[in-house]
Amino acid sequence: MKKKIGIIGLLTLLALPLTLQPIVTTLIAQMSKSWLIIFLIGVSCSFTAGSIRKLSLLSVGIVILISIWFIPYPMPKSQKHFVDKVVASMQTEDDEVQIVEWKSHFWLHYGYELQFSTIDKHVLAEAFTLPAIHLKAAPLSVLVLGGDNHLILNELSKSSKVKHGIIVPLDPEYFQFVSSNKSLLGIGTDSKNLNISNRSIEEYLIDTTTFDIIYFDYKISLDSLKDLVMNDSYLFNEDALLVFLAGNPYLEVDRFNNSLATFDSLGYAVLPYHAQVPTKGELSWILASQSMSSEEMKRKLLDIPEDAKGIWWNKEAMKMMLSFGKIDYFTR
Repeated sequence: MKKKIGIIGLLTLLALPLTLQPIVTTLIAQMSKSWLIIFLIGVSCSFTAGSIRKLSLLSVGIVILISIWFIPYPMPKSQKHFVDKVVASMQTEDDEVQIVEWKSHFWLHYGYELQFSTIDKHVLAEAFTLPAIHLKAAPLSVLVLGGDNHLILNELSKSSKVKHGIIVPLDPEYFQFVSSNKSLLGIGTDSKNLNISNRSIEEYLIDTTTFDIIYFDYKISLDSLKDLVMNDSYLFNEDALLVFLAGNPYLEVDRFNNSLATFDSLGYAVLPYHAQVPTKGELSWILASQSMSSEEMKRKLLDIPEDAKGIWWNKEAMKMMLSFGKIDYFTR
C-alpha cells in the first residue's frame, strides 16, 4: 500500500507542473507575479513529500518538476501588458501593434493605445467620416492624412459619393498589419477608387488643391497644424472641408478650445461635434471650412434626410453630436 502511495505521489509531483505550467506562465506574463511559480512548486512538494518514502525518488521528482518550468511556452512578448489574449502582434519601425481578443471581440492597439474595438468601431468610423461627406456634393475627392487603422478607408469605401481618394499612412507597416487582419477586425474590402500612397504627408499636402475633404487622422500638435495650413507650399483648396480630431471636449478642454481658436485665426469657419464611443470615451471633431459658415454647416447637418444613415449614424445621432451642453461646467 505504501509503495502504491509513493508511486501515486511521484506521479502527482510530475503531473501537477505539466498541467499548471501553461496556466501559471500565462498568469505570470499578465500579472508579473513571479512568486506564483515558487509558491506552486512549494505546495506541490509539500503535498507529495509525505507520500514518498525514498529520498532519491523525491529528489528526482523535484528536479524534474523544476526543470518543467523552464520549458518555453509560446507567448507574444507584449502579452504581459494585457489581461486578455494577444492574438496577433508585430513590431514596426515606429512602434508596436497588437490585436487583443475579449469575448469574441477584438481590440486594436498601437503603441499600447487603443485604436478601436470591434464592439463599437462603426460609431467611431461613422462619427469621424459621415458628417463631412454629407456636407459636400458628389462626386468627392478625399485625402486622408493618417488613416493607418483603416476605419476611415473602410467607411469611404461604402460611400457612393466618393469617386477618388488617397490614403497617406504614417506607419506603412502598421497599415499593412491591419490589412492582413481584416477578417479579425471586421473591416471590409477597400474600394478601387481609393489609393494608398507611400509618399510623406508633407509631400502630399502640396497637391491638396484637388481634394474636397481632408481628414486629419493622426496626432498633430496645434502649432504643427498651423504651420501646415499657413505654409505657402501647401495650397489648400478654399472649398476643401477639413476634419480634425480634437480629443475629449470635457477632459481636454484647453486643447478643444485652442483647436477652435487656431482654425478661427486661420480664417476658417468652424463647427465642432462630438460622440460617445463606449470603448474609447468621449471624442470630438472639428469641421473647418472657408466656403461655408458655421451656421450653414450646422443647418445642413440638422437637415439630413432620413435615409442618410449608417450602422449607427443618422439624423437623430447628428442632433446629439451637435449638442454639447455647458462645456465650461467641467472647468470649474
